[in-house]
This record gives sequence, structure tokens and C-alpha cells, in this order.
Amino acid sequence: IDTVIHFAADCTSTRCYNETKEAIDNNVIAFIEFLEVVKDYGKIKRFIHISTDEVYGDSGLGPDEAGKKENSRLLPGNPYAATKIAGEAYARFFIAEYKLPIIIVRMNNIYGPNQWDVKVVPRFIEIAKERGEFTIQGSGNQLRSWLYVDDASIGLQKVTEVGRIGEIYNLGTHLLSSFPFFLFNSSTSVKDLACVIQAEVDRQLGREPSPARFISIPDRPYNDQRYLIDITKAETELGWTPKISFEDGK
Repeated sequence: IDTVIHFAADCTSTRCYNETKEAIDNNVIAFIEFLEVVKDYGKIKRFIHISTDEVYGDSGLGPDEAGKKENSRLLPGNPYAATKIAGEAYARFFIAEYKLPIIIVRMNNIYGPNQWDVKVVPRFIEIAKERGEFTIQGSGNQLRSWLYVDDASIGLQKVTEVGRIGEIYNLGTHLLSSFPFFLFNSSTSVKDLACVIQAEVDRQLGREPSPARFISIPDRPYNDQRYLIDITKAETELGWTPKISFEDGK
């Protein structure tokens, strides 16, 4: 084995918020222990550590928001993001102290086939099939960007092949959508995401369109309003750019 792509983490924001110590054990302590194993093994040529766009905290809500760059200030707004920043910090330490060949990748929300069914896209699809009510936290106007799993996989392949050791790369989407709900570059609100999914499910099932119905619940206290990242570095250095728009993702 000469290459590691490290995805392992508890990425459930609610659980990380409610069980902070467990989140630290899973996302920080276990990661440090794994880095020690890699160091002692001594044969790894590339270690790709998967982080998150949440480390940047809130992005601006305006349509002219350019997105966070790799050198932007890190302002975690929830315990999950804080643990990922801690993991990045230890990765930097192992690079400096032990010359481990680590590259850090910060990614948008990913969606696609066989996704864990507690995540919002597959969960909304199941609700849409039954024409049920979508549970929306707060206003439902939080903006998110969605990267299709095939684009993400190709991006990670590029990082593995030509990424520079010790560097950080943002992998995300900037594709515009033909759906009118996608107003801010590549971002869509959670509520409008439900509308898009309901319309697409109705179309694929060959039935008359039905409006999405909602149940509002109190917003969680750590729910950032928007994540948006700049992928210029990945485009320039890796020759990677996302190809698949949200509605074309299967």
C-alpha cells in the first residue's frame, strides 16, 4: 500500500453537537492514532485527507459572493467543523515533524447513488415518492452546493495523481442549474431543493406534478446559512472541473 484516501469521520452534525466528546474521539483522536500508524508503516507516498467546506463557516448570501479560498480564515460554526479543523491541524503537524506526504481536500456536499439514507437528498427522494411532507429546519433558506459523486471521484483521482504534497485543495461545484430555484451560482436553498426533487420524482414516475409540502421545525443553533468555496486552485493545478449539474446527477 502506498496511497491512502482518508474519509473516516463522524459527519453527522447533530450527533457531533449532542455528543461532543464522542465526536472528538472519532474525528480527532482516532485520526491522530491512524497518522501514527501511517508514520510507523513508513511506505505511504500520498495521504489524501478529506475535510469539509464547513471549516470556513458562513459564506456571504449575496449573488456576488466569490467563495472561500484555501487560505481563507477558518471560522467553524459547529462542533463537526471544529473537529475537522483540529484534524487538519494535526495533519499539518505530521507534515512538518515527520514529513508525511499529506494533501488536504475540502469538499462540498456530495450526492449520488447509494448515499447514506439519512442524508438530505436521499431522504427527500423517499419523501417525494410518497408525496409526504418535507421537514424543514428554520426558514429552509439555508444555501448549499451539491457535488455529484462522479465529479468528486475524478477530483480525488486528480489530487492523488498530480496534487502537491502539503497543499490544500477545494473541490466543489460552480455549475449553474436550469431550474429556476438555483438562484445563487451553484447554491440552492434546502426548501427549493425539496421542490426540485419533488418535481423530478413526479416526472420520473410519470405522474402529475404536485407541489412540495412542508413541516417547519425550529432551526438547530449551529446551522450555518451558506457554504460556498472557490475551486480556482483545483482547476488551475489539477486540471479538474465539475461536469455534472444537479439535475443531471443520477
